[in-house]
Amino acid sequence: MQNNNIDLISGAYTNRLWESLEDVLTDEDSPAHIYEVLKALNDCGKDKETVMFVRVLYDITGLVLPDVVEELDKNNDARSAYITEMLTDIENII
Repeated sequence: MQNNNIDLISGAYTNRLWESLEDVLTDEDSPAHIYEVLKALNDCGKDKETVMFVRVLYDITGLVLPDVVEELDKNNDARSAYITEMLTDIENII
């Protein structure tokens, strides 16, 4: 899958996830802490663990992990590209 498509996928779902997280979190610093955890996992090359954490975030918000993200998780390169795009989207949000 081309990175342009992954950028669109991330953009389509990350904002909704992040807004939903902000609705359920009580500490105003929590979104920044979550971002730092995601970034630290990514920086350590822990792509699978990063996606597992994203799954937990979806569970916390009551949202369902999109099927297209499930598909991206099956391919190492696509997973890595998705995480990179998602982190960029989160940076733009916060």
